[in-house]
Amino acid sequence: MKPKPLNVLLHETAVSWVRKYLKQHPVKLVTSMDENIRRIKALLQEACEHINTYYEVDDLCNSLPDRLALLVEKEGERLKY
Repeated sequence: MKPKPLNVLLHETAVSWVRKYLKQHPVKLVTSMDENIRRIKALLQEACEHINTYYEVDDLCNSLPDRLALLVEKEGERLKY
């Protein structure tokens, strides 16, 4: 199996988790803007709960120093794990 690129910037990984959840659970929009805002907020809250439950959020947060050290070691090359 080909190794996946390691994102140095943590938000890239976190945003990909949110995008994946939203793709699997699309919001159903209606004609009421207030209702759409409520639905989107609720869906984002569900995404947050799902990510915190099923993904290694603490590991992601704690891995930044190691990721930065590896980036320096690789002299800025795209990191792979």
